[in-house]
Amino acid sequence: MESVEALKYRLSFFQLITGISTEFINLPPNENSEGIERSLRKIGEFIDGDRLALFMFRDGGQFVDMTHEWKRANLPSMMSFFKEILCSQISYTLVRLRQMHDIYIASLDELPPEAEFEKEMLKKFGGKQQGFIPMIYQKQLIGFIFFVVSLDTPINYNDFFSFFRMFGEIVVNAFENKSYIEQIQ
Repeated sequence: MESVEALKYRLSFFQLITGISTEFINLPPNENSEGIERSLRKIGEFIDGDRLALFMFRDGGQFVDMTHEWKRANLPSMMSFFKEILCSQISYTLVRLRQMHDIYIASLDELPPEAEFEKEMLKKFGGKQQGFIPMIYQKQLIGFIFFVVSLDTPINYNDFFSFFRMFGEIVVNAFENKSYIEQIQ
C-alpha cells in the first residue's frame, strides 16, 4: 500500500504537469521555447534535479542537438558541448529510445562496452542517476528528454517516467501546433 506522502507527491507532480499543459494550450507558438525553459525549471526544481535537457533530431535523424536546458545555478551549461552529435555515436541509446523505451541509469558502470561513447558523454553531466525519455510523434522518435539527479535514494521509476512522458507529449504537441500554424499563415 502506498504511503500518504507518496500519494501527495504524485498528486503534486500531476498538478504541476496539468499546469504546464494549460500554459502551453494558452501559449502563442512563437513563445514555445520560453515555455519549455520555464517548464524544465519548474520540473527540475520540483524533483530536486540537477539538470533537465531537451534533445531534438535534425537532418533526417543524422544529428541530435541539445535545444533546451535547465540546470541548478551552480552548474555550468552544457548546451555548447551537445550540438551536432552524430546519432551513429550514440547508437546504444538510440536503439532503446526508438523502441520507445525509457532508459534509467542508476550507475554509469551499468552501461555495456558498446555504450562507451555515451558513458563518456554522461560523465560530463555528473549526478548519481540519469535517464532518457523518448519524445514520439506519429510513432517516430523526434527527440528525447534527459535528466540528472543527485539524490541518494533511488527515484520512483514508474511515476517519474510517466510524468516525463506526459511532458514530452506536451512539448511535441506544442512544436506540431507551431508547424501547423506556420503552414497555414
